[in-house]
Amino acid sequence: NRHLYQALMRESIPALLHYEDRNSMAYSIEARVPFLDHRLVEFALAVPAEEKIRGVETKVFMRRALQGILPDEVANRKDKLGYPTPLAQWLRGDLREEVDDFLNERVFQRDWYEPAQTRAIWQAHLDGTRNAERIIYRMITAELWYEQVTQASAQPIAATS
Repeated sequence: NRHLYQALMRESIPALLHYEDRNSMAYSIEARVPFLDHRLVEFALAVPAEEKIRGVETKVFMRRALQGILPDEVANRKDKLGYPTPLAQWLRGDLREEVDDFLNERVFQRDWYEPAQTRAIWQAHLDGTRNAERIIYRMITAELWYEQVTQASAQPIAATS
């Protein structure tokens, strides 16, 4: 429940609403976000966690409430993914050269990872024998975060009057 509240107030939901708002306005589409009606949100926040997620099954109480209303194949589908980005394909295609340079010139130069192993992971991803997009993404973001933090800490703090 804490995670749901955090997502609702600070993380994914504000970002998703921003994208929905911007995209609907860009194409002059009137959009509705029905699951964010304040009464439904307040209700969902009050439902015990075990009624929301049970093992690997999500949306437990919602599926139960819609049983007999929605067809079973809709209410119980397991293949819904939202809007995933084709990062794995981008890393092998349009971003390949840029990411390859970034990994070789920055990430692989640090002693955070075993160089031979990380190079093998990257090569297996490029060859298509492994989808390592999450690992590669994490290495890139860790490097960018580290660079940002070390640059910020190197900046002198401005005196205030």
